[in-house]
Amino acid sequence: MAPARSLAPVGENVRPGLHCTDIAAGPEAGHNRDIRNNRDNRDNDPMVVPLARGLAILCAFGRGRAWLGNLDIALETGIPAPTVSRLIHSLLVLGYVQQDEATRLYALAPAALALGYAAIANAASGTGEA
Repeated sequence: MAPARSLAPVGENVRPGLHCTDIAAGPEAGHNRDIRNNRDNRDNDPMVVPLARGLAILCAFGRGRAWLGNLDIALETGIPAPTVSRLIHSLLVLGYVQQDEATRLYALAPAALALGYAAIANAASGTGEA
């Protein structure tokens, strides 16, 4: 049996009403970090910018936009297109997105859904532990 872990409550450090793609908007949206330019506007901020960018890319899918190209993602997130290209390749290799070879567009893949299912199962169990 795994030892008990002390976990921070879900959302403890998250602003109310914040959507994950809002993070990419940076300071003009009232956030302390601009992940588009990798600038830190707050001392002692432990946020890892590449991770935030990857999550912003995953959040770009949805809202009626199941299939996106690199430029679509760059425009949606505000992340530079060359960075989107590198990150989307990593997400593809890891199985979080899939690519249609004919159109070269990307969509969420089963690994991305697995994250959501794990979070729902964890919340439903009421234990707060993975």
